[in-house]
Amino acid sequence: MDWKNTDIRKINEIYKVVDTFEVWLEGFPHKIKVKMLEGVDGQYEAVTNYLIQNPDQATPYRSSRKYNNEKEAFNDAITGLLMFWPREPEKQKKTKFILDEDF
Repeated sequence: MDWKNTDIRKINEIYKVVDTFEVWLEGFPHKIKVKMLEGVDGQYEAVTNYLIQNPDQATPYRSSRKYNNEKEAFNDAITGLLMFWPREPEKQKKTKFILDEDF
């Protein structure tokens, strides 16, 4: 199927799931799943099944940036989670992992 050139007018956006990964990060209480998406523009976005919110954040975070290749997209998704994982054990205990039910 040539999914990039569909003639269905009602489709606003379409992504192809090109890969999925399961990642265990040191210190994280959950296994992280990463879905690799390819857009019609040929760019890639990696989406995790969890959003993270440490006590210092106003809202939860999950990467949603697009990249020219899968490696950069994957690295951004994982480093985005790690960036908000606090070093202090007390803050780690208060950090929320919000499961994306639609993942």
